[in-house]
Amino acid sequence: MNWKLPFDIPLITPTLGLPLEFFSILGIIVFVVHICFIYMLIGASTASVIYNIMGVFKKDSNYDKFAYRMTNYTTVSENMGALWGVAPLLVISVLFTGFFYTAILKVSPHILHIIYGNIIAFLLSYAYKFSWHALENHKGFHITIGISAVLAFFTLPFVFMSMTNLYMQPELFATIQNIWDIMFTRVTGLRLLNFFLSAFMATGVVLIFVGARWVKKGDTEIGKIAISQGKKWFLLAAPLNIVVMPKKRNIVHATINAIDGLKELIAQKAARRELVLAIIAIGFFCYRPNVYTVLVAVLSLILLAVEALNTAIEKICDLITLEDHPEIKKIKDLGAAAVFIIVLAIGLIFIRYLSPFL
Repeated sequence: MNWKLPFDIPLITPTLGLPLEFFSILGIIVFVVHICFIYMLIGASTASVIYNIMGVFKKDSNYDKFAYRMTNYTTVSENMGALWGVAPLLVISVLFTGFFYTAILKVSPHILHIIYGNIIAFLLSYAYKFSWHALENHKGFHITIGISAVLAFFTLPFVFMSMTNLYMQPELFATIQNIWDIMFTRVTGLRLLNFFLSAFMATGVVLIFVGARWVKKGDTEIGKIAISQGKKWFLLAAPLNIVVMPKKRNIVHATINAIDGLKELIAQKAARRELVLAIIAIGFFCYRPNVYTVLVAVLSLILLAVEALNTAIEKICDLITLEDHPEIKKIKDLGAAAVFIIVLAIGLIFIRYLSPFL
């Protein structure tokens, strides 16, 4: 059965008069912030339980202390992740109203697990953290609470990923009867693996960073454990993450697409000038590295990236219509303004750098 979502339904989009592009950019920003906290929540809660167990078997109090510190990252991440999680849902509901609410209806009532699942996971994680010292002589029971909290947290991405995959594939609306029909699909499974492995990679990076800080503060043993384990988390998760990525998203295909994009970008006269500027800026940084030259070098690369986006916007506009249109002109002007702002920033930094010599 071919099923299509009708686009003639008179839905009122609550944009408050703002352009939809604003909500697209806002959605990306709030989602990135949200997912960073969720990655840390998944990784820190898992790490705390693992190193709590290792502390028992190794009879090493440093692992126990390290595991306890991880509970602080868990509680901060779960609160901030929940807080920032509302914003992406609201933005998506504005941009993809018909798809979003249809997907929610299709996975109901299991979508409510986001609420009661979070409550259960929060309570268990708080019980795990604040009973740490009280249950010091009952490690088996204490670790069981921690494992229960981790498992509760692990169930939440299954619901989110199922709903997300469904509203991104509206052609499945007619065949999907409940959440299980979309959850147990290859695409959902691979994306879930990608999500969890990305969380472990991010946790590895954070462990290395905080471990270095702990070493500087004098907590040498715990800091060394964090750095050592952080490297393992990242090096084990990274290659697996590349393997489980769908073919269209893996690093090889992404690199090929990026090279094709660079070829198209260099074909533009403005981009060639900006490339020369970037090469000069990077060369100047290598010759005389300081805060000003690194800023100019980084901004020169950002300028190239913005130019690529501006070129893509212009090509999309040309595909829509080659005729003069006031709204199309505004879109192209905004793209040009973005490039100009970066050029202005580079100029200001360069002037500040040369000011002592003027």
